[in-house]
Amino acid sequence: MRKEKLERTIDITKLEIYKLKEQLDKVSDPREEKKLLVKLKELQIKQMWCMDQLEAW
Repeated sequence: MRKEKLERTIDITKLEIYKLKEQLDKVSDPREEKKLLVKLKELQIKQMWCMDQLEAW
């Protein structure tokens, strides 16, 4: 990935994480909450990977 694409991906992922956290605050169903937590972890891992790649750039 190019540096610009990594930076953009990090920004987009950050926004997705914020949206997901808002959804988590509003959810009352335990199954839905678990599903959202899994998605949150996936996004956090993706963001850390991109940040690591950017740092190595």
